[in-house]
Amino acid sequence: MGGIDQPNWDEHPDAASELEYAADRYLAASTLSATKFANAVEIALTFILDMPNNWAVYYEVPANPEIHKKSIAGYPYIIFFQPREEGVLVLAYAHEKKRVGYWANRLNDYTPKMKPRSGSPIR
Repeated sequence: MGGIDQPNWDEHPDAASELEYAADRYLAASTLSATKFANAVEIALTFILDMPNNWAVYYEVPANPEIHKKSIAGYPYIIFFQPREEGVLVLAYAHEKKRVGYWANRLNDYTPKMKPRSGSPIR
């Protein structure tokens, strides 16, 4: 896990905000809760970047290339992402209870700045 051949990646700014909001909620509960959540996100992103096309396709939002999804183990969040030729674009860190596809407009309103992954996505 976490091989050196991982593709470049980026996350939509709204996705980054969603992740920060979720992390802050866990931090309000306890530092341990926040740390466990951050670790689970890190593991999920590592799996995604190691094997971006191996995760379930999300057919509710048609796109080319297709959108995939990966659950964050132990938490009610799903990472929606799009493997592209130049890297992986994370579109949303969505709570399972949120409206289906609320993030679909993010496909067209952002130009990704793909980069190698370094450090935690939680700022």
